[in-house]
Amino acid sequence: MSLNIDPNEIEIQESYDNTPIPAGDYVVICEKAVDEPNRQSQQGASYSRVNLQFRILEGEHANKCLFHAPIYNHSSSEKATKIGCEFLVRLHNAAGCDGNVTPESLQSGKPVSVRVKIQEGAIRDASTGERYAASNAISSVSSLAKEASAKKPSVQPW
Repeated sequence: MSLNIDPNEIEIQESYDNTPIPAGDYVVICEKAVDEPNRQSQQGASYSRVNLQFRILEGEHANKCLFHAPIYNHSSSEKATKIGCEFLVRLHNAAGCDGNVTPESLQSGKPVSVRVKIQEGAIRDASTGERYAASNAISSVSSLAKEASAKKPSVQPW
């Protein structure tokens, strides 16, 4: 099928709410995992990342999307590589996947829990101090079973 849209059949929404959702824990699935190998930074470093798209499954913000792009190989930052690889392995494990971490395994369709924070926007204009809008950032991922056991009150044996 090729692109063929009748513009008269599409209702265009005048505004779109892209304000950050509140910080907290959300149940999500990873809908898309797009591998982007061999990229080049503005500083000349080479890196590879995976663009992830998550959909929130429950609560007031159900059906909203969250995005995350962990780096899994960076030519000049072992720390960035370590952080990105750890996130990808945690996601893979939280979804109960076996084998190697691949874009396909990350899109297993199994729900996981992500912790979301609000990240202040970067400086847009240094002379005025103007900033880009704040956005959401995913800071961690865990299995739903781990989340449930962490919230369950402990029972004393007596």
